[in-house]
Amino acid sequence: RDTSFVLMMGNAIQATIARSRDQADVGMNLPWAFYDMGLFYFLTGRPYESLAAYAKAIQSSSNSWMIKTSLDTFNKLNVVRNALVGYEWARRLFLIGLAVNFPTTNDGKLEEVKKLALTRYEQIRGPVVIMVGGCDISLGQQVQGYRELLLAAFRDFKGTVISCGITEGVSGLIGDIQQECPGTIKTIGYIPQLIPPSTVIDKRYGEIRYTEGTGFSALEPLQKWIDLIASGVDPGQVKILGIGGGIIEAIEYRIALALGASVGVIKGSGYEVEKLLLDDDWNASKKLAPLPANPLIAKAFIGPGRSELPR
Repeated sequence: RDTSFVLMMGNAIQATIARSRDQADVGMNLPWAFYDMGLFYFLTGRPYESLAAYAKAIQSSSNSWMIKTSLDTFNKLNVVRNALVGYEWARRLFLIGLAVNFPTTNDGKLEEVKKLALTRYEQIRGPVVIMVGGCDISLGQQVQGYRELLLAAFRDFKGTVISCGITEGVSGLIGDIQQECPGTIKTIGYIPQLIPPSTVIDKRYGEIRYTEGTGFSALEPLQKWIDLIASGVDPGQVKILGIGGGIIEAIEYRIALALGASVGVIKGSGYEVEKLLLDDDWNASKKLAPLPANPLIAKAFIGPGRSELPR
């Protein structure tokens, strides 16, 4: 009922992580090698690495019982959840993975996911593009280089565009798109309920949704998927367009791939895009598309969209 054992078993835990990594690298003991890495990364205070491993484990699971068994193991940590960063993030990822990847054998997990949706907002209409990328003020000049590319790519798109909801970085470019295309695009921004005083919410967005978070974290990307699932949007029809990004965007790319979404990343945009393209766990995914910084190709990847989901 406490986490003191983690310090006492530090060397053994690190050895287990290394052994699991070696197994995964040669395709042995899958998906369990990834589940083991996820658990032990989590216990040792590395929640984002844990989520990446769990996302790969979920993608690699051929049967729902694999995820259910691992979720049951993870749930035993509930008694020390307050001492472990990211407990709720991982739990929600398990639930989402079951609901999406095993819709007929998820033992009611879809209903659990729907209960986590932000029900005070309207349901999200497809088609949906999630714009992912760095939102740090220091990236201003670099990100502005992609402004014309995005404006051209989204000019004829009809649907919903989801991003961060603030004025900085890639998120601010989505505000520009909303301003340019008010009648055809609806933008939704996801923001934690507590944000730094220096962060400015982009009021050009059509809608801002607030999560329970205290500062930006993996909770916002997970909440996007929860709301999409609750709205009946098929993750396999969702497009993710990525430009660079940091640690949160890195996990957002991987969660999207684990759920079967199409992920297009602009080559040469740096940071986590380049790391993803070099990551042997993910770079062979059929749903991952490295895209040149060309507006016509980005436009073709996004597609024209339409005004609402098919009935």
